Order: sequence, then structure tokens, then C-alpha cells
Amino acid sequence: MGKVPTALSVKYVVHCMRGAFGWGTVLHRILLLVVLLLPGTFVQGDEEELHISVAKITGYGVFEASSSRRHSGYSKRTLAVDTVSGIRFVQQTTDIPGKVGTNFGFQYSLNSTPKGQKVAIRSIIRFPEPGLVHPSTERVYRESVESKYIRIGEPSLHGYGFDEAWEIVPGDWSFEIWHGDARLIRKTFRVVSGDRP
Repeated sequence: MGKVPTALSVKYVVHCMRGAFGWGTVLHRILLLVVLLLPGTFVQGDEEELHISVAKITGYGVFEASSSRRHSGYSKRTLAVDTVSGIRFVQQTTDIPGKVGTNFGFQYSLNSTPKGQKVAIRSIIRFPEPGLVHPSTERVYRESVESKYIRIGEPSLHGYGFDEAWEIVPGDWSFEIWHGDARLIRKTFRVVSGDRP
């Protein structure tokens, strides 16, 4: 469903509502921050047995993107999803300013076998109470769930962008990556009002 990163043109899927991103070119390289070791998960694939044993976060915080395009619209389970490219983390933090134009999340990869194998995952964002209330439909989103495929060993992004003021709900935002019944990664960001960190 989401775009899978390729070697020549790395693209990521980011949860955001409307508009295109287009910001500066500051590049902040992030070293390995978290390594989460999990009990091995085995799935019978088309050709090889899939073994997921290690998932890692390779960057997190506030990021910028050089381009964006709408991938899918609103549904009952997820907010609109954009495919973005040219990701640059510009601030390593879990405290996120609640203002329009801010993008945040984490970059991750599955360091397992076989390399390059497509893996079905669910990316979930759990919002703080009272949830996000769409002003037109009055639908309340307490979480956003997207099912997609990523490739083992290639970077992917789990993120969100504030494009409208109604999306900005202060509190703890939990970002999770799941494979089947196994939670591979969870990271929490604290959204604060305005520019206050």
C-alpha cells in the first residue's frame, strides 16, 4: 500500500493531512539510537522462510521533506497518507512543538533475513484524548492504522505532519510498528502547545 523505499529513490510514507512539504536542505545524520531485540518471528513466504529478529530506529524527531504527494485519502481507520521524499531530520527530540508545518516521527529498518524480502507491517499512531476530530465530518480519530509492505534492510519512515490547526492535540503520541501479533517498535512523542518545548 505504502511506497517501498528503493536504492535509487528513497521514498517514505508519512501520515499527514493536506498540502505538500517543501523546506530547507539541512541534513542531520542520526546514529543508531535504539535497538530492540525481539523473539524471532517466523512467517512462511513465497520462496524463503522469513525471520524477523531485530528492528531498529535509526533517526527520530522533527524532519523536513523536499517533496510530497497524496498517497491515499481519509478512511475509517486512517487519516490521509502522503508519500514524501528527501527526508532530513533537523532536530533530534521527543518534545514536538504543536504548530502547523511541523513534521515528526522516526526512521527505522528491519535487520533480519532474507535481505530485500517484502514484509507486511502495520504502522499505528495512537493519539492522546480526546483524539483528533475532523471539523467537516466530525469523525473522531483515536488512532490511525495503515497496512503496508516494507523491505528488510531498507529504511522506512513512520511520521506525521501538522497541516491543520485541529490536528494539534497536546499530549503523548505513540508511534508503533507491528508485524502480525508482534510489536516491533514503539516510540512516544510529546506534543506541546505552540513553540513551548
